[in-house]
Amino acid sequence: MLKVEDTSQISEQSIEEMQLQLYSKINKIIEYIYDELELAKALIGPNGDPYFEEKIKELLRNILNSDIELIKGNINVKNYIPEDYAHEVVISELISVIKLWLTKANPEPPQKISEIIIKTRYLSPHELLGFDNSIPFEDQLATVNHENE
Repeated sequence: MLKVEDTSQISEQSIEEMQLQLYSKINKIIEYIYDELELAKALIGPNGDPYFEEKIKELLRNILNSDIELIKGNINVKNYIPEDYAHEVVISELISVIKLWLTKANPEPPQKISEIIIKTRYLSPHELLGFDNSIPFEDQLATVNHENE
């Protein structure tokens, strides 16, 4: 995954602008899928067309790559794991969210699922699961273990 090492070149406004651009791109894909919801459910379902999922992955990969290049051009980042693995983790997570969305009998509107997807990009796994990052994880884990005794 990428971690920003030098944020002095990025303003809060430019981060918000990048997030809005990413939201807009993701939302276009989600709206397209939503417009063809029944077809998308059939194509991405268990007996669906693997090519359809690959096409969605390709679209998401292109968005991710263009946004990463934009960010990398402005700041120093550090790769904590090889870039190809980091990209696959991110893309697979996005596809998993979309697949879950498509399995719902009454899926959320495109704007809501797009917001959820964007939040998954900026929240840590602990935050996604509802852990409070202001409390050390070990303390939270101890509380959970104590409750299960």
